[in-house]
Amino acid sequence: MVISGPDNSGTISVSAWFITIAFAVSCAVAIAMNVFPLNIREKWKQLAAFLAPFISIPFIFVMIITPEMVLGQAFPDYYFSKRLPLSGWLFDGLTFGFKSTAGDDNILPGILLNIGFFIEMIIVMLLLFWYLKTVLGSPVNNDFSGDE
Repeated sequence: MVISGPDNSGTISVSAWFITIAFAVSCAVAIAMNVFPLNIREKWKQLAAFLAPFISIPFIFVMIITPEMVLGQAFPDYYFSKRLPLSGWLFDGLTFGFKSTAGDDNILPGILLNIGFFIEMIIVMLLLFWYLKTVLGSPVNNDFSGDE
């Protein structure tokens, strides 16, 4: 994230960034629920879909709390690893020797950061719903599609 200048011109980009984060988390939950469908009642599926995105909060904090960039400052080494604990090493390897500064016209770091966050959320949600499927799964294929 880039700190905006005194005229606060970065408000729109920060809002768009948080909307992108919310979209990435909700898509990851939807994909994981489709890959590992839970054999439980519909209201419990809705509850799982509602509560699962809260697991992303520590990942969002890591992206926000890490040292922010100031306009004109060069991107540091291990920029992605500091912000993306699971997939950052991959993007640091891809952008090794990348010479760019915060606030210039290059949007590649922001795009890669969002793609990496989406990959992390896919990994976390797949593991979560695999675990839930394992714990809540039953040997008999019961159809609990009705409401109680």
